[in-house]
Amino acid sequence: MKEAMKHQFLQILAEHDQEAFKASIKQARIFIGPETFDQEFERIREQVIRPIMVELHDLMKQHGLKSRIVLDNRAVGPDGKSQPAKISFEYLVLTDAEAEGLPVTTPVVEFIAQPEAGRVLINENSALPFVGGYIGAVGQCPLGDVTGDVVEKYLLDATRNVLRGTGVS
Repeated sequence: MKEAMKHQFLQILAEHDQEAFKASIKQARIFIGPETFDQEFERIREQVIRPIMVELHDLMKQHGLKSRIVLDNRAVGPDGKSQPAKISFEYLVLTDAEAEGLPVTTPVVEFIAQPEAGRVLINENSALPFVGGYIGAVGQCPLGDVTGDVVEKYLLDATRNVLRGTGVS
């Protein structure tokens, strides 16, 4: 085989090996134990997700809007069902809902640990009375892929949906 041709084959095979390695790393993330996954989720929650939520909370407060950040650790309830670890950003935009005769609702974005699947599920509830909205999963990603950009994208989308529904934006 000519050297130039061999070099091209080796280049193609090296690229293949690199992609296969990336895929095996992602697959390996799925098989870490729940305790290890919970520890890594807690680290990402505290170092990546929460600081962005705190900043959004402060920005909303500057504009007269209320919000709350809620942290939940994985726990087993009295009924034996497991409650996943998560962090939630709650939009307290209808604080006078009862005074207006509207049902109380709290729009929320949640980043929920799913150790059995090796990923984080992102849920949104942007539904508001008489306006509608979305309730359900809006995304998911492997735990190691939860970056500031990912968090900001989902919070931006949800904030846009919630404020649009309140007539604020």
